[in-house]
Formats: sequence, structure tokens, C-alpha cells
Amino acid sequence: MCANSLSQWSTWLLSVDWWYNTTYHTTIQATLYEIVFDQPPPMYFPYLLGKSWVELVDNNLARREEMLKLLKFI
Repeated sequence: MCANSLSQWSTWLLSVDWWYNTTYHTTIQATLYEIVFDQPPPMYFPYLLGKSWVELVDNNLARREEMLKLLKFI
């Protein structure tokens, strides 16, 4: 996940944490989010490139989408 930018691995920790905590775990028959908050995780709505008027926000959300696709592939 961070092989292309080894010095920036820590910037992806929150995304990895969210993915892990909202993924269904067969051992506990739930997501960790559900165990902690007693409700399903919020519905994820993918970001459509170019929807933000702020270029920095657009770039960050586009990178998030790329990383989520990569996480789902792994």
C-alpha cells in the first residue's frame, strides 16, 4: 500500500484503520465498528472526481478513492 512512497506510510494509517474496523470479521460475526458503537458503520459514498471546488480537497479525496480500491483488491 505504501511501497511507492515509503516515507509517507503514516499518512495512510487512518484509512487502513477505518477499513479494518469496518470490515466484517467472521470470528466475531460482526465488524469491530458494530461491536464498539452498537450500530453498523456509516454507508460509504464514493467521491466523484471534480465535485469539490477546492483543488486540494479534490486531490485528497481522489487519492483516498485510489487507496480504497487498492485495499479492496488486496
